[in-house]
Amino acid sequence: MKRTLRDSTSGSLPVLLIAIVAILCSAPSGRSDGAQNTNRSKPANRDAREITTVNGATFEVTGNRAWSAPDPGEETEIDLGLRITNRSNRAVGFNRFDTVSMTLSNADGAVLRMDGGRNAPRASEPVSELLEPGESFVIDRSARLAWRADGRTMRLIGSDGFGGVWYFDGLRRGTWRVQFVYENRRGKIGSGYSVWTGKAVTWERVELR
Repeated sequence: MKRTLRDSTSGSLPVLLIAIVAILCSAPSGRSDGAQNTNRSKPANRDAREITTVNGATFEVTGNRAWSAPDPGEETEIDLGLRITNRSNRAVGFNRFDTVSMTLSNADGAVLRMDGGRNAPRASEPVSELLEPGESFVIDRSARLAWRADGRTMRLIGSDGFGGVWYFDGLRRGTWRVQFVYENRRGKIGSGYSVWTGKAVTWERVELR
């Protein structure tokens, strides 16, 4: 925040003293409120994607940036996922079970909400392998794109890897913003080692052609 110094002694303070006070006042103060540390960065094309770093971990969307509409009666495979990189100075694991949600929004800002459910019990280990500093892994959300019965819109459908199915209805050709939200509040889960906690939001724009 920009600060303005007012000299109540009508110019009697030395110029050097005023300069020192200005430097001290403008210095950032340390954080002591316990809030999570969040940094966001964008590449040269500022509207293309956002990579987020929260509590010592980087989150970014990975996969196809150009999606091809299928021919009628067929499906298109879509490579999609969330890459997480450990940027801290210690080894940590990441909970993969019910920690990821997605939204799709078009160029007009209209949002498609994810739907789906789970009919089978989870069969996979919920926590990732322990990641050393600098190591990454991807939460896979590969999907299939197919035309709906109305012939005007498409459905994007995939699996969460734990017996659950998710999908979006209403996709059309154009630009879409794919947003991932990763959130975990459980610091210890079965495995006994440290598990990352916090909430991170990251997104990328794709073209459905």
